[in-house]
Amino acid sequence: MHGEDFEIHDGVLTGLSSHIRHYADVIEIPDGVTVIPHNAITIAIPNVEPSCYGPFDYSNPYAGEIVFPDSVICIRKMAIVFSDIVSITLGKGLERLEEDSFYYCIKLAHINYRGTVAQWRAIQKHRGWDSGSGNYTVHCSDGDIKKEDA
Repeated sequence: MHGEDFEIHDGVLTGLSSHIRHYADVIEIPDGVTVIPHNAITIAIPNVEPSCYGPFDYSNPYAGEIVFPDSVICIRKMAIVFSDIVSITLGKGLERLEEDSFYYCIKLAHINYRGTVAQWRAIQKHRGWDSGSGNYTVHCSDGDIKKEDA
């Protein structure tokens, strides 16, 4: 992936190239991105209202992992939606996960967090931030947390 694969404006990820959206198996968000917004990319999907989908939706059947840099402080509502993503890596700069951040990511098994368990617990997590997600485990630098305790 290259710089031209991402659209970034004032630290906000506003778009991904069609190559990444459809073919990348690992998506590494570049350092300097601070916010993953709701509805950053509108995808035209037949018989589905496109305005309800975020930058990582089910249009990429190949993506198995998304890696966020430490610079990301907020993942907004419905940023990752109906994705077959299996693993997400989050940096220790993360401060907030909004409602439905990982909405119906039913195959999500691993959230790799670069900080400690205490730092994970300090992140502001809105109710339902992981609505409909898989039975994941959060892997921190000093231990693991099951979904029901995350």
